Amino acid sequence: GPMQLEIDADDYYSIRPKFGVEVGYTIPISENNYINASLDTKLYKELGKINEAGSRAKFRDGSTYYGLHRDDEEDENVEITARVKYESRNFGVGAKAGYNTKYQDSFIGLDFRLKF
Repeated sequence: GPMQLEIDADDYYSIRPKFGVEVGYTIPISENNYINASLDTKLYKELGKINEAGSRAKFRDGSTYYGLHRDDEEDENVEITARVKYESRNFGVGAKAGYNTKYQDSFIGLDFRLKF
């Protein structure tokens, strides 16, 4: 039959700040209408675990605890996003495209906004 485990501590806390820079330029068309272009760069980096307590498990009818191992994989990521948008008093339309280095993933998107 299946083996049953009792997990004693399965906690993991870490610090993962995000640093970024966004550069943009706005072109006014009229008093309430404008076009905006921007480039956004973000860096995510995990600085490490906060707690040093190891996670433990044991078989339900046993008395010996076993340590659970977590991968010490570096967790860092750079994301670059370019945006172009048109805004008016009542609505907005925008497009964005970007690249994510951790997953080697590119993305595109459209934004539609209605203000009321």
